[in-house]
Amino acid sequence: MTTRYISTPIACPGAVPGRNDLSFTDLLKVVAQQGGPSNYWRKSRKLWLPLFPENQDKIAGFRLWEANHPVKPLLVVGEEIPPEELLPLLLAWDSVKASVKASVGDSVGDSVGDSVWASVWASVWDSVWDSVWDSVWDSVKASVKASVGDSVWDSVKASVWASVWDSVWGYLGSLFPGITAWRYIGHLGPAPWEPLRRLWLAGYVPSDDGKRLRLHRGPTAEVVLCIPKIFGGGA
Repeated sequence: MTTRYISTPIACPGAVPGRNDLSFTDLLKVVAQQGGPSNYWRKSRKLWLPLFPENQDKIAGFRLWEANHPVKPLLVVGEEIPPEELLPLLLAWDSVKASVKASVGDSVGDSVGDSVWASVWASVWDSVWDSVWDSVWDSVKASVKASVGDSVWDSVKASVWASVWDSVWGYLGSLFPGITAWRYIGHLGPAPWEPLRRLWLAGYVPSDDGKRLRLHRGPTAEVVLCIPKIFGGGA
C-alpha cells in the first residue's frame, strides 16, 4: 500500500496526482507532512481517496491524525472544566497514573507493532515534552521554593518530573481507544487514561511533588488547583 501527500487536494477519485506530490511507504509519514486534508492512494482499488482526519483514524485503527499533530495542553484556549469536576478528575488520574504508564508501551506495541508505536511515541515526545515539562517545573519551583530545603529539592523535582511523564504516557495511551484490554491493568477497564485525556484536551496538566497534587493551565502553567497529597490517594 502506498500513500501520497498532495499539496493541492484532488477532489475526484482516480484523478492524476499533481507534480508536487511526495510519495511515502506508510500512512504515518504522509500524515506527518499534512497541514490539512490530502489524498490517499489505495493501490488495491486504484483510487485516490480524500484523506481527512477521521479517514486516517479509520484506516490506521487509532487516532493517527492526533498522533502526528499532538495536543499541546498548555496552549489550549477554550472553555474550562467546571471547578467541581476538576478535583474528581485529578484524583481519578492520580489513583491510576503509575499503572497506566506501566501498561501503555507493552499494550500499544502488541496492538500496532513496535515500529508504529515508536513513531507515535517520537511524534508526541518531540511535540509536547519540552514545553510541558519546562513550564510545569517553573510553576512548581516558583510556588514551593521558599518552603523546600536544599536537601529535598532534588526529590521534589524528581517527583514532579515523574508525574508529568506519567501524564504524557497517559495521553499516548488515549490515542489508541481500540485497545480495550490493557496489559497488567485489565481491572481498570477499557479506558484507564480517560480522566487524564479529558484534562489534557481541556488544557490541564497534573503534577505531583510528593506532598501536593496540582493542576496547571495556560502558557505559564498557572496552578489552578492544589490539594495536599494525603487526599490524592497516590499511585
